[in-house]
Amino acid sequence: MQRLLGKAGSTAVGRARGIDPRTVTPRHLPASVSVRHRFPHDVLDGATARSALLRLVVQLGVGLRRRGQAARALTLTLTFAGGPAWERPAAWPSRPDTRTTCAGSPTSSWTPPDSSAAD
Repeated sequence: MQRLLGKAGSTAVGRARGIDPRTVTPRHLPASVSVRHRFPHDVLDGATARSALLRLVVQLGVGLRRRGQAARALTLTLTFAGGPAWERPAAWPSRPDTRTTCAGSPTSSWTPPDSSAAD
């Protein structure tokens, strides 16, 4: 191939063998992201379920921030033992304001306590 096509021939042979010296640069981030928690047994304690849900929310938020993404919509799906599922979608009417917390109150309204008052 190299004799027939020159450098392009050797490049084609290398790529056919799985050799590609170019660096891989992802162009598009995934359109969706999910986190999952599976309890090893039936859980009836509400505090345990809420704790697991909070950990999932934190994992999801950290993952989105690390990739520099923002969510347009969220869907919570709970699958119960035996197979039935409950789904709750939530969507923002427009792009979420990055200056607001999850509860919707502006983060700019919170001011840290005065450090001089502690002395």
